[in-house]
Amino acid sequence: MPLSDITVDRSEIDRLDEALIALVEQRRAVSERIQRRRVAAGGTRVDLAREQTVFRRYEAALGSSGVAIARALLHLCRGR
Repeated sequence: MPLSDITVDRSEIDRLDEALIALVEQRRAVSERIQRRRVAAGGTRVDLAREQTVFRRYEAALGSSGVAIARALLHLCRGR
């Protein structure tokens, strides 16, 4: 494979990474909005049952590595 093909593929990966980062930022904003609403209604900021649903979804789609991705994603989206 010529190096130019690798460069093109890496550019595609860079674009995909940018899209993934943008999606994570969007997810974080929605998650923070949900947390604020839940707390305002007298609930807790974190919903552990919901997190288990997310873990299962990622594991079903991506296998055991999906759990690690879900864990990192949930950590990022828990707010500050």
